[in-house]
Amino acid sequence: MRADSPSRQAGNGAAAASARRRADADVELALVRELYGPRKPLLAANLGGAALLAAVLWDSAVRAELILWSALIAGVTVVRYALVRRFNALQPGSEGAAFWVWAYAAGAFWGGVLWGASVALFPAAGIDGNGQAFVLIIAGLSAAGMSGYAVCPVVFVAFLVPATLPFGWHLFHAGGQFKPSFCALFFVWLALMVVVALWRSRRIAEAIGAEGAAAEQLARASVERENAQRASETKARVVAQLSHELRTPLNAIVGFSEAIKHGVFGPIGNPRYSAYADNIHDSGRHLLAVIERALVDRALGSDMPPMEEGDVDLGEVASEAAAVFEARARQCAIDLVLAVEDPAPAIRGNATKLKQVLINLVSNAVKFTPPGGRIVLEVATPRGEGAVLRVADTGVGMDKEDIAAALDPGTANPRRGGPDAGRGVGLLIAKWLIELHGGRLVIESAPGMGTTATVRLPRERLLLRVRGAPPLPLR
Repeated sequence: MRADSPSRQAGNGAAAASARRRADADVELALVRELYGPRKPLLAANLGGAALLAAVLWDSAVRAELILWSALIAGVTVVRYALVRRFNALQPGSEGAAFWVWAYAAGAFWGGVLWGASVALFPAAGIDGNGQAFVLIIAGLSAAGMSGYAVCPVVFVAFLVPATLPFGWHLFHAGGQFKPSFCALFFVWLALMVVVALWRSRRIAEAIGAEGAAAEQLARASVERENAQRASETKARVVAQLSHELRTPLNAIVGFSEAIKHGVFGPIGNPRYSAYADNIHDSGRHLLAVIERALVDRALGSDMPPMEEGDVDLGEVASEAAAVFEARARQCAIDLVLAVEDPAPAIRGNATKLKQVLINLVSNAVKFTPPGGRIVLEVATPRGEGAVLRVADTGVGMDKEDIAAALDPGTANPRRGGPDAGRGVGLLIAKWLIELHGGRLVIESAPGMGTTATVRLPRERLLLRVRGAPPLPLR
């Protein structure tokens, strides 16, 4: 066994370290995108909470101060919402992740400062007059911070500390009387919230890392399958060319040996020559038969390998594909709609390959549709046509050059840069699998206008589907 040289080991270690750094950067960017994800409900809850507090204190607080505080809360919320929209419009890479984290943390900090300042709006009461209200506010602010900012502990701490510390101070220092038990309980609670936020952030990072690793593995497997297909096609072309080149001289050998064997131009002087001619003729015939059989077995005239076929319920296939992304779409605040003709059409084909087609198309739609968008997966049989599978989204879209590149085996690459990175291989595989069924894939898209991927399967594959009865061939 030969051991690797120190230089090779060092190179492998550097490559592994670089891969880990890239993976860490991808996870960090995913966390930042999670932080800037569907923020509308959180910001609306912030305004709703401020309005509720203002309504409660309207008769007891100084109204000018209350109005000023409410206006500041609304102003900070609007600025934070504009920051979220700016991030989602730019879609920055991992190199700017730290800036966007601290920018969001700054917005959360000032929001927390204003919530903490609201303690001054409460009317002066006895030592324990506002205790219960302050405890409820601390719990509410902690829950809001946990639900909205736990993905990034820096942002969580930036919000929670300034938001709850003034209320805590009044609890354990009310009326100038220091209360050690309240003080200890408050800081234990604060520490517990930070620990829980760290734990949640780590779990989210692990889940994102696992999802990214699985996606990378799937993409790598797809590329490997594509490379294997290309290698197989190249090998087939080489074999076909070689077979053609071999058949030409073999035909000549067989023909000439046959002429000698039968003495077309007169008898052979020595009988051994006749035996040699018989051997040459028989060997040539055998070799020519082997080449012909190899050509038939490999079916070099066909670009597509054979596949196993059966009766496929397109409604069931579409439902299973949509179920794969149901949770992800809900998490990203994307409306995923499944529209299947009733009764669901059935075709003759391969259910696994068709499901992979829809998974690839819906995966692209979810990946490139921003929060608040909509994805429709439709299954129908238009009159006079075969089955139609359609995935339409309201995502970022593509221009004509990107569509052509995504469907070109020479340029589709999951690691290429740009906003459409990662879309090529999935579309290419979907196109290949549809062509196995004799169908075609059509992509319609424009930047900012969404993308519609339409799969059209030939009418010859359609089966007659009657409710409560097995599918029958469509005449």
